[in-house]
Amino acid sequence: MGSEPKHPTAEEKAARKAAKVGELRDRLRGDYDVLNLKLARGGDFRDGEDMMDELWLCRWLRARNWSVDKAEECVRAHAAWREEFMPRGRVLETEIPNELAAEKMFLQGVDVNGRGVLVFLAKNHWAWTRYIEELERSAVYCIDALISAADPALNPDRTMTFVFDLTDFGVSNVDLTAMVKLFHIINNHFVERLGRCFIYNAGSVFENSWKLFSPMLDEITLKKISFLGLRQWGVLHAEVPREVLPEHLGGTGRLVPVSEAVAKRRLRQTSFS
Repeated sequence: MGSEPKHPTAEEKAARKAAKVGELRDRLRGDYDVLNLKLARGGDFRDGEDMMDELWLCRWLRARNWSVDKAEECVRAHAAWREEFMPRGRVLETEIPNELAAEKMFLQGVDVNGRGVLVFLAKNHWAWTRYIEELERSAVYCIDALISAADPALNPDRTMTFVFDLTDFGVSNVDLTAMVKLFHIINNHFVERLGRCFIYNAGSVFENSWKLFSPMLDEITLKKISFLGLRQWGVLHAEVPREVLPEHLGGTGRLVPVSEAVAKRRLRQTSFS
């Protein structure tokens, strides 16, 4: 009988991880000044972050199944995208006026794991009136706000939580292009940032769209998504405190427009600087 395959020890796994991080760091080091400047200009870093930080490099390696070649390619593409997409370091409110006016995106605070929580009211999204470029900028605006809202002590990777409220969701709200665009942005530019996704009160209209869309998602992403029926709040409340959620989601708080939350955070940062 052959011997059973030997599983690597924790020490061996840590050594392999360190070797991958070191190799990626060495490959990027030659272009450090250029790449780091592009990322900084594009607003990628927070609280003194740097592209050579282990946490930062590990996110890209994990997202690309620890392939150094793929991680390097993605980092370089992401740096170029950041600089081109956000030359001022962030998406400005004046660039997404229609998306903000629709009152569909709300930044509520943090969950028990220190993740920023975004509530999205799908009934206020109209597929035929939105502009895809503005929608893309709006998505990045929200994701950057979620990352900034994270509690770094509880959530050093600054992952995020989405709550998609599909109450009163109808045919006019169906937007597969927007769904694909959102997950494309997350998978290519905000890798390893999705912590949890709750889809609340989905009806038959969304279920038909989901059948078309879900095969595009990988197993890791699908495991982070939970469907919640009407008033089935147990799983949600176990992870998101009631004071963070609005009343219609079984909470005690109010909906906080994302632009309001961003303005308050910016004011606090200015006060402490």
